[in-house]
Amino acid sequence: MNNLSSLLNRAAILLERNKAVIAEARHRGEEFNVFHLCKVDHYENCHSAILAEFLDPNGSHGQGDTFLRLFLDAVDKDFALRFNSRMAVVTTEYSIDLGRLDILIEDKAGKAVIIENKIYAADQDAQLQRYEMFAKKNYGENNYRLLYLSLDGREAGEKSGQGVSYEVISYGDTILKWLQSCIEAAVSMPFLRESFIQYRRLVEQLTERYMDKTVQKELLAEMSRFPEGAAAIFKAYPEWERSVIMENLITPLETYAKEKGLGFNVNNKFWSKSAWGRIEFPVMHGLTIVIECEYSGWRGFYYGITDLREPRREKRVLPGLEGGNDDWRYGWHYLDLHRDWMPEDVAEIANDGGRFLHYLTDAVDMLMKEMGNNEIK
Repeated sequence: MNNLSSLLNRAAILLERNKAVIAEARHRGEEFNVFHLCKVDHYENCHSAILAEFLDPNGSHGQGDTFLRLFLDAVDKDFALRFNSRMAVVTTEYSIDLGRLDILIEDKAGKAVIIENKIYAADQDAQLQRYEMFAKKNYGENNYRLLYLSLDGREAGEKSGQGVSYEVISYGDTILKWLQSCIEAAVSMPFLRESFIQYRRLVEQLTERYMDKTVQKELLAEMSRFPEGAAAIFKAYPEWERSVIMENLITPLETYAKEKGLGFNVNNKFWSKSAWGRIEFPVMHGLTIVIECEYSGWRGFYYGITDLREPRREKRVLPGLEGGNDDWRYGWHYLDLHRDWMPEDVAEIANDGGRFLHYLTDAVDMLMKEMGNNEIK
């Protein structure tokens, strides 16, 4: 118990130091990030476009196949030696009979690299199986590499990748290391170098790797000193996370719903942290105010109104919302605060004095007001 207390106390000190380091970096302008401002974070198509531009020998970076060669070396050195990167063509959203390839890289000698980019979206049935069929038919055995790019190195689901020869690469490892090598290669080109640095920072945030390196090294050393304490914290985290969300959000939101005369429900997918987990405020049968996560792991939260009543209403996007489809006829809006509930977000929710709770209740209040203004009832 003393070891656990020592580890927690030391971790708290190091985390405060990390906050100070980040604050100093912000003061120096180092937290400015064009990719983040453009809300690239969660959109696989945007990441695919960025990666493809960096990898393209004819890309606007003007460095030929420099960055493509670094990538191929990082993935498969033997295949890189056989791949003519100087004559490569890079395409995104390449349409085939069996779907769309996120990134396709082909050389002039009939070799290819196919990248399936999975940040949060779920696998489609037989997806990698279909892509392998395409690759074998068009390039032949040993003339292609099928890469499955995920945030943390997770493998494809069985329905997608069972029996398929593919390689798992990750943003948290492969892409971060590759970006570092690109930064070193572009050291004398400030505009290009800073683009790589900003994108690396975004990837670090997405993969929860963003911590000052010196502070991180000290924290890892403390965890090595007290491995039992580190294991105990890791084991207890899921229950702590659930208790924080229940105490600081779910219970107060249920009280709020009763005061407003709304129904209240939290579906099972929410507590399993699956895609489409939602907090619901039923207004009447078929008409519901919803806070929902688009991806697993409590990532990609947005709010809006679902109207499943018959006859189906005409699509009409309300002020403050965007989008709109058959289920979300009045649009939706991604959360401006804690769109993803990563560990640091949960910690902040536990200590923000109800700030995030009020943000959510204000959003529901706004939706109810717009429903009244637009006679949605």
